[in-house]
Amino acid sequence: MSPLLTVDLETAGSDVKSMLAPFQEMMGFIPQALQVHAISPDLLSLQTQKIGYFIQHPTLSNALTAMIRLFVSQKHPCQYCIDFNEAMLVNAGIDFDILRASYNNPSKAPLEPKDLALFLLVIKAVGDPVGISAEDLTEAQSHGWSEKEVFDAMSQASNQVALNMMLNIYNIKDEPGLAQ
Repeated sequence: MSPLLTVDLETAGSDVKSMLAPFQEMMGFIPQALQVHAISPDLLSLQTQKIGYFIQHPTLSNALTAMIRLFVSQKHPCQYCIDFNEAMLVNAGIDFDILRASYNNPSKAPLEPKDLALFLLVIKAVGDPVGISAEDLTEAQSHGWSEKEVFDAMSQASNQVALNMMLNIYNIKDEPGLAQ
């Protein structure tokens, strides 16, 4: 745990405990990325809502969203996020060696073709936000993605950049709850 954290989850308020309880149930632990948000219950609420939105997203697959978080965390380094999302993808059945091989060539990411098209657009946007053109968006739409779905994926990527910064500020490096 980060030496900068000041919230004792054992004595945290019931609002904080109720927001974190579903993650304890689902994962068997409360990720440090959420524990740090307990410092500000209002921001914890927003973060858990965002996570819930993407977990239950009707069209953005969990593999796609985890892959976006992973590759964003490589471009805007956060070792915690890299390890966490790698573990999620491997636990979902993605071969670790194939995953790692795609790091130098994102077009080889182990995703379905439709997901891969959106993933590559998002990764391009993260690397060059002002370089995205109308043609790029039209290309994503030609693979069946709506404007809202593209926006959602871009939003997740930009939120990941901010989360990476906060986790680095609070010196969160590893997740004891994950099997290494």
